[in-house]
Amino acid sequence: MLEAMQVRTREAGKIVYCDKGELQLVVGDYVIIEFDRGLEYGQVLTGMQAFEAPPDEVPVKKIVRKATKEDLTQVEKNKAGIRDAYT
Repeated sequence: MLEAMQVRTREAGKIVYCDKGELQLVVGDYVIIEFDRGLEYGQVLTGMQAFEAPPDEVPVKKIVRKATKEDLTQVEKNKAGIRDAYT
């Protein structure tokens, strides 16, 4: 049996299933997720859910850590840089 939680990447991004490992997380926490091409931030949408078989999102991504204030500050700087690039 597989246990995973749903996490939305970015603000309007894709919803992925993640393994939290030993981390203590609640719905609404921001986390750093390990993807094939590096790290990404996301927000926890659900608590742990049990699955008989892996969900459609295979493989299940790994949550590296809970996002720090520095991570969230960097995300805001990145958003501001994108807005500036369009103006």
